[in-house]
Amino acid sequence: MRAMRRIQGKGKAGEELGSRSIFAEARKRGRITSDVYIASALMEYHCYKDPSATKIFERGAKLFPQDENFALEYLKHLIDINDIINARAVFETTARRFASDPETVQKAKPIFAFLHEYESRYGDLVQVINLENRMRELFPEDPSLDRFSHRYTTPTFDPVYVRPVLSPSQTQPKTLHAGVKPEIQTSPAPGQHDMSFSSPKRPYPSEDFDYDSDRPRKFVRAESPLKAAQGRRLDQQKRGQAINGQVTSHYKPQGSPAPLPREVVQLLNNIPHASAYHLPRLSPEKMVDLIRRTDIPASPSQIPLPANARGLGTAQSGVNAYGGAYR
Repeated sequence: MRAMRRIQGKGKAGEELGSRSIFAEARKRGRITSDVYIASALMEYHCYKDPSATKIFERGAKLFPQDENFALEYLKHLIDINDIINARAVFETTARRFASDPETVQKAKPIFAFLHEYESRYGDLVQVINLENRMRELFPEDPSLDRFSHRYTTPTFDPVYVRPVLSPSQTQPKTLHAGVKPEIQTSPAPGQHDMSFSSPKRPYPSEDFDYDSDRPRKFVRAESPLKAAQGRRLDQQKRGQAINGQVTSHYKPQGSPAPLPREVVQLLNNIPHASAYHLPRLSPEKMVDLIRRTDIPASPSQIPLPANARGLGTAQSGVNAYGGAYR
């Protein structure tokens, strides 16, 4: 048929030469196999776009009802010519015929797989789910994950075996620090996954890892200060409490710094803000140095009480005692 098509074409009606005459003569001489019907129908469709290709497939479907390869090619042809209604009808007829006999159930698997691929690309989700439910009943030994991944599988992409990129750092090459020898990579044991390569997280550094000098170090945080009554209670507990003659706490509170003299505070309050200056601004270093070198008289709170006034309990006696110091 192929040779005569190249020499004489498809031929005319009543002529003995041509690809059609060879196919008709082969049918008269005996029952031919299904692949001859498939070749003749596809030749009519691809070479001449003749509607007789569908008729040849219809004739072959009656002659070879148990041939799953012919049914699959017939289904592909109907999808190619965009005859979706007849394609679904042929699928239902063939699927029911094969599913009715337990011995021929496996013959329906390639037909289901082809229609599932078509529905996953161009059909509705409801049709895909209904088709998967039927496949789950007919082929319970097949894992459901393969059917689910088959919805998005292409000739160059398989969602089950492709590692998703969750972070841009996964695409960057891994660099080794100075002094670290590269480890020899070994393949994981059968049934195990190598999590060091598939995980998007960074590996935990070992104790002997050589850090760079410019890398920030970790410091221990100080204890957060407590507030109000809770802080006072803990402060009292930390003070020395003797139990059976032993001190249970060695906490020594630190004294607060001495307040500034009143004259220094008054001087600092009288200094105007820096934005008010039109001349060269005040130098804070020189001001601190001036206060440090100036002899400021002691305030009354810093003058010790005389010996004859330490036992007095009234405020007036304290004032009289300080009077001598002021004089």
